[in-house]
Amino acid sequence: MSIPLLVRKEFVDSMRSRGLWTATALLTVVASAAVFLPSVALDSVDPVVVPQYMLTPVTTFVSITALVTGYLAIAGERDTGSIKTLFGLPYTRRDVVVGKYLGRAAVVSVAVLVSFVVAGVVGVAMYGSLPYGSYVRLGALTVVLAVAFVGIAVAISAGAASRSRAMTLAVGAFFVFELLWSTLVKGVYYVVTLGDLPGVAVPGWYVFLQRASPGEAFKTVAGTFLPGDVEGVQVSTSGGAQGASGASGAAPTLAERLGGEVPLYLDDWFALVVLGCWLVVPIVVGYLRFERADLG
Repeated sequence: MSIPLLVRKEFVDSMRSRGLWTATALLTVVASAAVFLPSVALDSVDPVVVPQYMLTPVTTFVSITALVTGYLAIAGERDTGSIKTLFGLPYTRRDVVVGKYLGRAAVVSVAVLVSFVVAGVVGVAMYGSLPYGSYVRLGALTVVLAVAFVGIAVAISAGAASRSRAMTLAVGAFFVFELLWSTLVKGVYYVVTLGDLPGVAVPGWYVFLQRASPGEAFKTVAGTFLPGDVEGVQVSTSGGAQGASGASGAAPTLAERLGGEVPLYLDDWFALVVLGCWLVVPIVVGYLRFERADLG
């Protein structure tokens, strides 16, 4: 037996999951709605900026789809005892973790691509055209985000001894990364500064932490190639400076907020390195925990 065979098995088994298909359908509806609704809510929409409207809803529902796909990858088999049957075959624990990660990452990648194809058809029907280069790059980057969340989910599954614990941790991961991240970073700032809250001027480490979640790293990288007024979006998502403005009413630049030169680790493209770390680090940690787990 080999890892490719295990990857294929995971892919086929995952494709049979009703939960996955429900999440995929929901992701497709959300992506299509994000493309369609601006034409209804606004008097006129430039097709060039349509992909911007997809960033926040797609990030949220991609994380849901990936977590649903991966959180029972290993914990489910440990809970039922079928993991022992799997180890009756010539697989190591590393093979199991890697195979399940790659198999379920492939499934979620297909789901993301399907949702983007459908949303793209809706966009062309509504606006006549889309910024195809930016749209394709956004789709590829969204696949990377999805695989990162699959890694988090499989890592959770590898470290959890039961289905219920895996589910609890997966739900907690969603809340932390998608709903509470900015608040938690502000809490860290409050503790480090002994009671201050972040304002317009902030230190570099604070902005880095704001961008360090998978979703925020994704949005930061997307802002480097999406056309339109993306700079204001980046400021509001990575530093809590919404509403801050200078004399001209424009939001301050990152250099102005830092009070000096922007360091390399706050360059927008460095967020791609952060996203790359989310692809690797969680699954390594999950494997190390699984390697030490008592499966008896």
